[in-house]
Amino acid sequence: MIYKISPKYELNKLKNPTFDDYVDVYEDRVRGWLIDSARILNEHEHAGFSVLQVALGYFEAYVIFYRGEDSLYFIFNYSIIMLNVIILIF
Repeated sequence: MIYKISPKYELNKLKNPTFDDYVDVYEDRVRGWLIDSARILNEHEHAGFSVLQVALGYFEAYVIFYRGEDSLYFIFNYSIIMLNVIILIF
């Protein structure tokens, strides 16, 4: 069975990984699963909110990793900030 860890890479990319391998996989995940998807969604007239949600997913994952927190802690403590950003945009 083939396990895809990103749009371009399979699990064997990380069998004996270097730092560059981790960067390659992370970059491919962000580009393939977030940015490319947001571009496709953005072609539709009323997809702005969906594109915003995809973009916020990137920042949520980054902050969780950077702070070493789990996602429940992040959602609980930063949900009001996210709502304020959404209100300011609209």
